[in-house]
Amino acid sequence: MARLRLNALVAAAGWVTSIGGLLAASHAHALEERPLEGVTLAYSAPRTCPSRVELLGRITQYTPHFRLAAEGEDARHFDIRIAREGRAWVGAFDVGEGTGPRSIRGETCDDVVLGLVVAVATALDPHAGLPPETAEKEANVEVREEPPSEPEPAPPVSVPPPRPSERSRPAPAPPPRPVVFAVGLYGGVNGAVSSTLGVFGAFAEASFEPPFARLSWLRPTIRLGAKQSLPRTASVGDSEASVWWTAGALELCPARVTVVDRLTSELCFGTDVGALSAMPKGGAEGGTTRRLWLDYGAALGFRWQMRAHAFAFADLGAWIPLTRDRLRLEPDGVVTEAPRFGISAEFGGGWRF
Repeated sequence: MARLRLNALVAAAGWVTSIGGLLAASHAHALEERPLEGVTLAYSAPRTCPSRVELLGRITQYTPHFRLAAEGEDARHFDIRIAREGRAWVGAFDVGEGTGPRSIRGETCDDVVLGLVVAVATALDPHAGLPPETAEKEANVEVREEPPSEPEPAPPVSVPPPRPSERSRPAPAPPPRPVVFAVGLYGGVNGAVSSTLGVFGAFAEASFEPPFARLSWLRPTIRLGAKQSLPRTASVGDSEASVWWTAGALELCPARVTVVDRLTSELCFGTDVGALSAMPKGGAEGGTTRRLWLDYGAALGFRWQMRAHAFAFADLGAWIPLTRDRLRLEPDGVVTEAPRFGISAEFGGGWRF
């Protein structure tokens, strides 16, 4: 089977050669003597890929001779899209000058991004430089180039030109989904309820794509879940009681930042609503006692996207109880009392749809 790994530099150079006639006129003068060209750039990619800011930074490593155009300014437009197709990554690149979109495939998103970066940089500046670290990577990558297609003969004037075959057209990159859903399971500990309780739970979430292209980190997420603690034995005097906690959870996470490839971080604000319960053990009198539970707090989370759908995560949170009722075991006294604030830690995994 042919390998999907690509030589991003050679593939990108092939694109630029095919559109070189359209772009050569804009680079007739020396780079130092011309003003910076204003451009607009649309970028769409899964959240595990480099962000738009990172993409622009990599293009700048090749050529600094461009700037982002102001709103309403007449400027060249670059449209870049990256999507996952099976085990491969596919990037589409269009300069909007009648050449049509070009595609590039690779084993990883970084491979595809490298090719796209070189293509954009060379389209902006035919004399764009090659960073040393990229040259070293080129030597370790296998190349597979597609043979150039032969130009079709011009049809007679009296006959309308034939429509190109659907199979010959490169498949356009699918548009990003506005909402991504996920579910997950986790376990951990919570010290904000009654001493330290072992906790397990489940959640479902909806993550929204960035509403503004320049704010790629702004990815709002709404998360709903349920939490259940393991019972804890509390002693007072000569008596014992089982204490446990059940709650529903709501979290709002306004932003998600890419730390490194496949690893993201987010800050969430949430609340838990449920019940704190206690039941005497042994021969103690009285039945189960329940009290309303309400708290609020924040959690810092890290998520590792292991595959296209599976992910693992870890959260560290701080919570403040709003209801701090004390549960008593008559006639001995207080069984449990919530602290002023407490820390939680959770670890788990999930699945993106």
